Amino acid sequence: PTVFADFLTIYDEMAIVKSCMEIKPMKPHTGSSWERRNYGRVSAFAVADAQDINQAQALSDASTSITPADIAVQVVLPGSTKRRTGDTDITGNIGEMMGNAYALYEDTQLLTAFSGWTATALGSTSTVMSPTMAAALASNLRIGNSTANPEPWPKPWFLVIHPNSGVPLVGRIIPLQGGVGSGATIYGADAGAHGVAGSGGTIGVGGLDSAGRRLLSEGLGAELFLAGMTVKYDANAVPDSVGNVTTAAFGKSGYLYIDEVPAHPAHQMDDQSMRGATEFNIWGTMGQGQYRPAASGIEITLDASTATS
Repeated sequence: PTVFADFLTIYDEMAIVKSCMEIKPMKPHTGSSWERRNYGRVSAFAVADAQDINQAQALSDASTSITPADIAVQVVLPGSTKRRTGDTDITGNIGEMMGNAYALYEDTQLLTAFSGWTATALGSTSTVMSPTMAAALASNLRIGNSTANPEPWPKPWFLVIHPNSGVPLVGRIIPLQGGVGSGATIYGADAGAHGVAGSGGTIGVGGLDSAGRRLLSEGLGAELFLAGMTVKYDANAVPDSVGNVTTAAFGKSGYLYIDEVPAHPAHQMDDQSMRGATEFNIWGTMGQGQYRPAASGIEITLDASTATS
């Protein structure tokens, strides 16, 4: 018989978006939904000297309601497989695969729910990510997507983009040549050349400083903090048929993860009719949603075509 030397599992993109969210526990016996009420604004008025104050206002409020739902993964391992397999750690490998599946499904759901932000999205078909686009997203968060009634959203802020969208972003932060094509450049003086410190040249974000060296050596693996936002790359944001993908920039306190029942194992192996089989289960109950969706985040559509050069 064939003897296998090694058994491995498939790699998945893990819980990227959850790490950017505010996690709120949902306590038992508090109803079917997690609820938050936030008060609206009241206004101040100028009052003339010795004039009675007569600007009484009624309080207003709004509700954020999130209803959690179950997520489950199940695998049945037949008794015959347990007896015959050459994998001495098949139970551990099954557990790893199930945990990955749970995290993958959850991350996909959290990405899909980016559509809950209601501000007009930035970007469009074939928009290429750039530092100035990051600055535009940050400026919108800074005013809560409104110039008429600013609601500056508190930090920390996160920008989630597809890894393919990160390629031109890193390239634009680290200019490796003096110019861009045959035209002018946005990277600095002297046709974009970044000279040695003290030589009169311009040193930009990615020039000869430590940030540029780190991005050049680590690429998309480098921690990137841009325009006040921590950049996260998530390959689970699937591009459409023409290579575009919609993700978002948001404040942590504006994207809520409601944790009713954390993911946990629940295995069964005492059903005699299963003839030695083991039923592996992982399940949990969670929900997600935006708090103040008009102000706390903004979607962005970017080109995410696979890089070829």
